[in-house]
Amino acid sequence: MSAAYPYNEEDLFKDTTMTFGEHLAELRQCLIRALVGLVLVFILVLAVNLPSQIIRFVNRPLEGVLVDYYQRRAVQWVGDQLAELRKLGFSLGAEPTLYDAVRQDRLVPQLRFVSLEHLQQAVAQIYPERFSQQPPLLSARDLLDAQRLCRTLVDEHTQGPEATKHLWNLLPSEARRLVQQVAQSSTPPEPKQLAQLAQHLAELIRRPEPLLSRKHYEEFLGIRLQLVALTAEEQLRQARAQRFQELEPLLESLPKEQQNRLLLAALFPDMIAAGPRRANMVPVVLWVPLEQDPRVSIKSLGPYETFMIWLKAAVVAALVIASPWVFYQLWIFVAAGLYPHEKRYVYIFLPISLGLFLGGVALCFFYVLPIVLEFLFVFNRWAGVDPDMRLSDWFGFALLLPVAFGASFQLPLVMLFLERIGIFTIESYLSQWRMAVLVIFVLSMLLTPADPGSMLLMAIPLTGLYFGGILMCRWMPRTRNPYGEVPED
Repeated sequence: MSAAYPYNEEDLFKDTTMTFGEHLAELRQCLIRALVGLVLVFILVLAVNLPSQIIRFVNRPLEGVLVDYYQRRAVQWVGDQLAELRKLGFSLGAEPTLYDAVRQDRLVPQLRFVSLEHLQQAVAQIYPERFSQQPPLLSARDLLDAQRLCRTLVDEHTQGPEATKHLWNLLPSEARRLVQQVAQSSTPPEPKQLAQLAQHLAELIRRPEPLLSRKHYEEFLGIRLQLVALTAEEQLRQARAQRFQELEPLLESLPKEQQNRLLLAALFPDMIAAGPRRANMVPVVLWVPLEQDPRVSIKSLGPYETFMIWLKAAVVAALVIASPWVFYQLWIFVAAGLYPHEKRYVYIFLPISLGLFLGGVALCFFYVLPIVLEFLFVFNRWAGVDPDMRLSDWFGFALLLPVAFGASFQLPLVMLFLERIGIFTIESYLSQWRMAVLVIFVLSMLLTPADPGSMLLMAIPLTGLYFGGILMCRWMPRTRNPYGEVPED
């Protein structure tokens, strides 16, 4: 061997004299230490309940977008509801004040209807001395078809069911004349006639005894067994009997006045409302802080779903926190087989790779995710379908997309590696930049959801990183042979 060699053969391989079995034993020891550290960190993460904080942190972008979404929906709701209530003769106040409550105070309106009759009855039970006036038991708006009601009474009070005859006999003469007048009229009844008719019926309801006797009740149920030709009248009678049968288990537990109201509605189905009607209620707007609206919270649809997400968050947190220790153990094993100049390049490129990965993750989580969600929720707003986000779906999406961004941001280092091993050159990178940009856009389309916003937000930074990779190839130092040129003999 020529004396011109600038190195010593014994010194070259003096640190690599381990056998294959010794290498496996060393790898096993490094993996065991890394796993023990990972398990200890995982236990610590569970002990401090860090997964719950991670879930809340990951949910913040979605909750912020949901708040904006429902704020826009609330503005649209105010306009729609105001127009609808105006048609019904109601007013919720000055329109600008409602819009200010939504936009400035971030309140969500919820339209509710209050039955003054039920409210007065409930308050009168608690404070009878202050609210002793009886509420109206029947109003003109409860008469669904007053003209048909009057005609039925006129037609059936002589040859109809005993219950109808009984009811006709209970009506005072003034009420009978009003019923005949409305029944014979060719035009719908006037509001004054409707109010008078409702008042007469309300007086029947207030009778201390039941409006119908057991005999009348059983007679109406028996009508269902009279299977004759299904004329309109017979269908109506069967409908009455069916209504009676449905109300039977309720009547015994109700006060006399409510029993009479239900019996009257069963006696004339589709003519008298059996229960509270929206037309008799007062619209009331209840305001809820947007942050407390249950629609902006993420839902868990299965009994084990939250637990599995909580456990997944714990695993992710343990991997991130324990990663320095795990990488250190792996580095101990790998570094034993590297030359000093190779270790120096690892020290240079590892921080760059970590910085690019974290930069891609941060860009996606804090900037891209809200834009993507806003774009996707536009279609919910157009279709009038409120989003109902599931915890597992969102958590997987919120973790997968940032990882895809972080991995794609390794493009400059990949370009540098390919250039150093001779697959590409700087000239080929520069001459094929148009094709490279096309490939970047195609990969961005595949790695992101099916929306142009996220694709552009990934493709544009990657295009910049592509040219940054060219600069790295030009200015980063090249690998040099630490032993110089080997002379020929």
